[in-house]
Amino acid sequence: MFPRLANETNLAGIMELCLASLVHHSDYFLDNLPINHPLGKAAGNITRDLLRDEIRALLQDMGLQSSQPDSSTQAAPRPTRVCYTWGDRFHKLPRDFDFPSIDPLGAWQLWWFGDGRRDYPPYRSISSTDPDTPKKKATLLEWSILMRHIINGIEAEMSSPLPPIRDLAHAIELFNMGYKTLNLKPSKRKRRTTQIKLTTVLRLIREAENATRTFPYKPRKRPKAACSVAPRVCATEQADSAPPSSQEPAI
Repeated sequence: MFPRLANETNLAGIMELCLASLVHHSDYFLDNLPINHPLGKAAGNITRDLLRDEIRALLQDMGLQSSQPDSSTQAAPRPTRVCYTWGDRFHKLPRDFDFPSIDPLGAWQLWWFGDGRRDYPPYRSISSTDPDTPKKKATLLEWSILMRHIINGIEAEMSSPLPPIRDLAHAIELFNMGYKTLNLKPSKRKRRTTQIKLTTVLRLIREAENATRTFPYKPRKRPKAACSVAPRVCATEQADSAPPSSQEPAI
């Protein structure tokens, strides 16, 4: 209330009496003093209404709105995620989680949006420590490989990095753009995207890559088993298997 006298400790008692007098006669001052009187604007005597007016004016000067936003512009509440505990650590998924046998488009949607019905997060946030078996870890790797193929196709078509996905419709649009760039091995059976499984698409991609190699992949032949008996026996067998000599013995 008296900032200039704050260091005058010998006047502390007098200032307390002055403050009490101002509070006691506050109604009189409000009724008789003008609004712009220095007594009402002194430092330390800022009222709530005055503070609101000052903040509102500052926000307007900065081009911001100080009023409460309407319900249409309020941000949606951030969804909460369940954390599971098993194996002496925290996980994003329950122990009995398993990847569904699904088409590439469905996998793409789960990859970016997760499964809201089961409260599963976006599958792209799943780490290698969340699945509990090596088979599930391998499936996660397969999913990430196919997603990378699709993303590479999108970025090649757009000549730019993958843009932020706005909503489901935008995700489907980007998927169609990237999926058509996949190099799949030709198949006699024509199937729609929703009729082919993710694992099948990944297999066709690998087969197409193998077919375009300069040196096609060939499985390595297993070496023949070596002779395990004594050398003397092997030599006898080799002598027995040798063709007979055409020279007759002398009489």
